[in-house]
Amino acid sequence: MNKPLLATLVLAFALTGIGCEKDGPTETIVPIKGRLLYSSSDPRPVPNFRLGVYESVSGNSDYFWPDLGPLKIITTDGNGNFDDEISIVDRPIVVNGVEVSPISLAGIDSTVNSFVCNNFYTGGDGTFFMYKKIDTAYIVLTDSININANDTILINYYSAAGPRLSAKSKTGITLTGVGPVVFDTLYDIALVEYNYVKQTYNNSLQVIKDSAEQRFSLYPDSPKNIAPGDTSAYTFRFKFKN
Repeated sequence: MNKPLLATLVLAFALTGIGCEKDGPTETIVPIKGRLLYSSSDPRPVPNFRLGVYESVSGNSDYFWPDLGPLKIITTDGNGNFDDEISIVDRPIVVNGVEVSPISLAGIDSTVNSFVCNNFYTGGDGTFFMYKKIDTAYIVLTDSININANDTILINYYSAAGPRLSAKSKTGITLTGVGPVVFDTLYDIALVEYNYVKQTYNNSLQVIKDSAEQRFSLYPDSPKNIAPGDTSAYTFRFKFKN
């Protein structure tokens, strides 16, 4: 083989190798930095709070796999500040035209309120709230309603004043017809699932009908994504059918 041809083949092979390496996974250093406060109306820092850094579900940064365990655990200081970084081998996910790292933060201390931040990235003023507090929450049933005295209605929610997760049950109620009907009122509830890119909280309340025939969750009939900022009152609507 002549030397010019050999040089051409070597150069072609080298360029091919470089191209393959470029198209492969890349390592990204993601800063995990900010300050965690309780809520907008109670801006006290959350000290010594452990945060788990989780990888989001592939292709969807709105959710993550808590069962797989955190990639890393970081802890806020006495003023609620946290400052760390994590290395991920993946391309960022694009959400609404914004490039974000496919990670979520979640509180892992069971003795205090929960905290979840999906679509996390270090930006803005770096302030995060543990929850959105609602002083009075009205649970309204819409459309066709079918509850008899043998049914148990369970309401699962997060409390801003008590344990991580609270549950309330009501039984011995007969209620039929067409809503809207105010079924129950809750006080000092907390929404804890925050989406940093969308700047909204997820409606995490659950209303479940438990009867002898079946057990099912009522379908949320209110906006799934709720604006941040503590509020005095909010109406959550649920219905028995989609």
